[in-house]
Amino acid sequence: MVKEKCEQLLKTHSEKIKNNEICSYKPEDPVIRINQVIDNDLNLFFKDFFIQGTIALRSLIKFAGFLGFDISFSIISDKKKYLEKKNKFFNKNTGEKFKELCDIIDNDRKSWYLIFSES
Repeated sequence: MVKEKCEQLLKTHSEKIKNNEICSYKPEDPVIRINQVIDNDLNLFFKDFFIQGTIALRSLIKFAGFLGFDISFSIISDKKKYLEKKNKFFNKNTGEKFKELCDIIDNDRKSWYLIFSES
């Protein structure tokens, strides 16, 4: 929901700039002046997005732990430590479904988690 609000805010702001609703330009001054800022709103949305994302990830790890599966390795940034803990988890929990879980975690780490956690 927050992501959609950010996208909508950026889209609306861009459209207003393109339509010259919130900007001015003087030929003698090669700068486009934007009369309406969205920095505060974007800041709040981004903070909300990252705070909620962090809470969701930590809750998922706690929930998996409650079910008896320690997947805390999934949020380790250090690749060597990550692989050690992942292999320990997989050796303890053999089976195709655990291999699939490890594959999902690997893919998520590569596609978005590391970027998200380092932001």
